[in-house]
Amino acid sequence: MSEPTTIRELFDIPEQIRKGDFVLKLAEGIANPRETTQSYVVTPGLVQAFDQALGLVGGALRDGRSQAAYLHGSFGSGKSHFMAMLSLLLAGNEDAWRLPELHALRAKHAFVGTRHLLELQFHMIGQTSMEGAVFAGYLAHVRAHHPTAALPGLFADEGLFDNAERMRTTLGDDAFFAPMNAGAGDSAGWGALGSRWDAARFTAAMRSSDPDARAELFTSLVRTHFQGWEQSSRAFVDFDAGLATIARHAAKLGYHGVVLFLDELILWLSGRTSDPAWLHGEVEKVIKLVEASNMQRDVPLVAFIARQRNLAEMVGKDYAGLANQLLHDSLKHWEGRYDTIKLEDNNLPAIIEKRILRPRSPEAKAALKAAFETMRKTAGSAWNTLLAREDQQAFEKLYPFSPALVDCLVALSNSLQRQRTAIKLLMEILVEHTTDLVVGEVVRVGDLFDVLASGQDSADGIMRSRFEAAKQIYKYQFLPLIQRTNGTTTEARCQRLRPAHPTRLGCSGCAERTCRSDNRLVKTMLIASLVPEVDAVKDLTASRLAQLNLGSLKVPLPGTEHTIVAQRLRTWAAEIGQLQVGPENDPSVRLRL
Repeated sequence: MSEPTTIRELFDIPEQIRKGDFVLKLAEGIANPRETTQSYVVTPGLVQAFDQALGLVGGALRDGRSQAAYLHGSFGSGKSHFMAMLSLLLAGNEDAWRLPELHALRAKHAFVGTRHLLELQFHMIGQTSMEGAVFAGYLAHVRAHHPTAALPGLFADEGLFDNAERMRTTLGDDAFFAPMNAGAGDSAGWGALGSRWDAARFTAAMRSSDPDARAELFTSLVRTHFQGWEQSSRAFVDFDAGLATIARHAAKLGYHGVVLFLDELILWLSGRTSDPAWLHGEVEKVIKLVEASNMQRDVPLVAFIARQRNLAEMVGKDYAGLANQLLHDSLKHWEGRYDTIKLEDNNLPAIIEKRILRPRSPEAKAALKAAFETMRKTAGSAWNTLLAREDQQAFEKLYPFSPALVDCLVALSNSLQRQRTAIKLLMEILVEHTTDLVVGEVVRVGDLFDVLASGQDSADGIMRSRFEAAKQIYKYQFLPLIQRTNGTTTEARCQRLRPAHPTRLGCSGCAERTCRSDNRLVKTMLIASLVPEVDAVKDLTASRLAQLNLGSLKVPLPGTEHTIVAQRLRTWAAEIGQLQVGPENDPSVRLRL
């Protein structure tokens, strides 16, 4: 009798997954337009999102009024990827516009290709302040693309001018002004910005309230006596005033508008919620993108801000932490000033299907369709549990994953480290954790825990301590109990105890079926304890635990799985106080971290 076909044999999958796979950085996405567009999945929902985003830019250009919008979504919505694509579309990139789903938008938004836009992209993680990111980014753009133009007055120049005055006194006027006047007659050089420098013009510029006059002096000084000063100084002007300066400067360079892409901005803010004064100051700056003291900027600014779902929606307010609540309360007050472009979760099945679940051949595709039908017909009461909020068509696109598993991963992705995106984790499961998953089976929700928990720091922010608590209770309480019960306390019976076994694989591929089934039940409870507000794992019972791990538990009579699960739960609860099991025939179950 031949061995059954494993699911992974039917898919075109890589031999291994590298650290940066499935993580698109905004700047890299724009720098490689062909690769970016080839990997992009355009669903009807994303067409609407691009339409809304292009309309926002078009409206700002038409009305001359600055605008901002949140790009709001979960992992598979691809906020960074969306921003890279939007940037390419605004720039008129033909690789991006060649996607047939977007053709109708080009005629609708006629400003594309006719209005000159200055686009700046920022990855906010690691930045010190809003002005440190935006102003330094604008200065870098000017130096790279307009090397002969005057630099904008974005630095607090009083200190520089004071240093220059002292240097002039020391050197004398002739020696001081000589390098500043070098090339003044060359129309292509920066010396052509105005007449030659002398004491009178220098003093007038220092005392002037005209930003252009001050900018000319600033430019001349940092290109002669104070080279490199603008790169090392952090003395920027007020953010509101600086944005007005950028708008004025960009207009003189021939731009009709400035578009800012602020990737990971909310994540950046959340990393400093322990410093309320800093957080309040930076949030106030974010508001200045649209709420300026002087709204009559020379050209409009349009900002797109990536924002993940509020962590409290998945874990509840009790577990989200005061820092998370502080951040969202700070931003909520201003929410009405921003548009919201939603990158819906219902895009996920199509995205996962194209980026991960690619059949090897037409025959493999037919085999997968047949496997899905087999699973659907034999799932029984588990079908609706695994289906979660999706329909049959979406489930078929996700197979061998279930919508329930993906819902859990979506929720947990809000706290995963950026290099461990959920798209990447799904591929890791397919490559490394389904070696024995045969055609007709579905990936069990409990198997998600091993791939989530691998590594020293699997999560960020408030969820890091919760992940650590989940790993500790599993390793030191549940796992030893399960091993004793199943007689798998030796290397011969438990692969986890073997020195050569990769820790990240956990129980994957283990031949000890009963022990592995017990582990899946516990790991499903741990996932539920991490994201208790997710529908797929909310209000867990013994029967739902069995359904979420369909096919893992073998029983003589189908439909009696909940009885076996309930017995095991009560046995474990007798030794582990954090596990609470109800008195019902199909008992409710809760694991407290």
